[in-house]
Amino acid sequence: MDKWVKRTVLIVVSLNILQLFVYPQFWSWTSLSWPTGFSGDKASVDVEEPQLKSWPAIPSHRPWTLNKDLQTFSCEAYFGNGYTDVVPLLKAPKKSKRLNNTDDLSGSFQCRYNPTLRTSICEGKHVVMNLDKIEMSKGGEYLEKVIGRGEDAELPQFSTGAFEVMVTQGSQIPPATPLFDNGQVDSLMPQGQVSRHTLRDLLKTVRTVDASTVTCARTVVEPTLVVTRFEYANLFHTSTDWYSAYSTARVVGLKSRPHLIFLDGHCKSPMDDGWEAMYTTVTYAKHFTSPVCFEHLIFAPLGYDVPLFKNIASTLNCMGKPAEELAKKADPNKTSRVREFGEFVAASFEPEGTTPLDAEDADSAKIPEVRVLMVRREDYLAHPRHSGKPQTRLSNELEVLEALRSWAKERSSTYFEDNQSLLNVTVINGVLAHMTLDQQMKAVRGADVLVGAHGAGLTHLVFAKPTAAVLEISSPTYRRPHFQTMSYWQGRDYHIINMDGSYADTIQVRRVMDQILKDISAKKLSS
Repeated sequence: MDKWVKRTVLIVVSLNILQLFVYPQFWSWTSLSWPTGFSGDKASVDVEEPQLKSWPAIPSHRPWTLNKDLQTFSCEAYFGNGYTDVVPLLKAPKKSKRLNNTDDLSGSFQCRYNPTLRTSICEGKHVVMNLDKIEMSKGGEYLEKVIGRGEDAELPQFSTGAFEVMVTQGSQIPPATPLFDNGQVDSLMPQGQVSRHTLRDLLKTVRTVDASTVTCARTVVEPTLVVTRFEYANLFHTSTDWYSAYSTARVVGLKSRPHLIFLDGHCKSPMDDGWEAMYTTVTYAKHFTSPVCFEHLIFAPLGYDVPLFKNIASTLNCMGKPAEELAKKADPNKTSRVREFGEFVAASFEPEGTTPLDAEDADSAKIPEVRVLMVRREDYLAHPRHSGKPQTRLSNELEVLEALRSWAKERSSTYFEDNQSLLNVTVINGVLAHMTLDQQMKAVRGADVLVGAHGAGLTHLVFAKPTAAVLEISSPTYRRPHFQTMSYWQGRDYHIINMDGSYADTIQVRRVMDQILKDISAKKLSS
């Protein structure tokens, strides 16, 4: 009996060894691993990729479907499905019936151009990232350890072959052939106003490689999104990158939230918490061991080339409306995409099964509460080149805060003759720079009014509940349309006080708040 057992074991072992030689790709494509968070390199064996996060259910989501007949410069073309020009740069050959099925490793590459935004989303199948041909700092360090480091060291510089697409026998393009010429790069990724356009530089390095010569230090089979950030520690600019990543994942039709790679060498930032909440895993490119192979790699446009930044001062008229309204009747001058984006970001911080932070209190006998969040500007160290001192835009900020508190105390439980209601008004001191991003989101989602001087912190209005109003206090130095435009894109109630200097008139603040309170009171009573 022992003889037959030994003979059976010997046969099984022999068959397994034979399989490795008959199927050579088995060596390089069965080790699945992914660095967790920002912890750096890990062994590429015995580490399974985590299950991809599902997309959260959000009220404003509408299908992202390619429509070649979509009107250029319409709101939908601008905010969503405007990537209508699909340009295939490399098509994978039809699979043969060879025993080793090596054509499974033959890659493809295409770009989707948006004539309205004048930028592209590019994606490849079976792509190799060669980190020895990408020069930049490692990234993810603690800020205190890299004080004074220049931005040039943090942004990537590419050599030819930094990214390669695998080809096999029968491919339309032979190995070691560039995929783009300068004309194609200019047409698919115009220079625009970005002085250093890292994506243009990246595309110029993409070439083909013989699949049989590739040895992968790591292999990632799940869809992976690549993002290069510039002003990564500022909420406004980070939000433009967030929008770029979100819209890219939706445009290419990803069924789950992908992995995400920072193709930059920036240090840690409080904004990193947002990326980790939104996507399945997040890591820096230089935390991998070169080379890394990806079955599906997607390059998101720069944050400077997406709607939240590019058209902030344009004449494109896009009024925010509920998704259900636009589902019944499309309108080229209306959009629900910014609402959808804000809901996605907020939902990423809310565990599944919890009550939404903007849900009304079930106790109808309770006096409705109106929460006013004053977004404060405080000293903090944002990045290696930052002094830690914010620019003064509201010199009497504390005086305004105290005036709001006094006003709220007077208005609490006040009887409004116009709408027959009582309200309990509270003011929250929003020193957001000293709160975690999760705490910031909770404060913002719970607010009925956001008040603050012009600054990146007011970007939180994008993530606030739809009924929340905004009061911006603006100095002559910062007369910019950012938050008025964003409010309009969401159909949000917006008010502004334009100061002569940096000192706000508290009587005027109280007067505007009275009007906002009346409007909120009427809405709460009617609901």
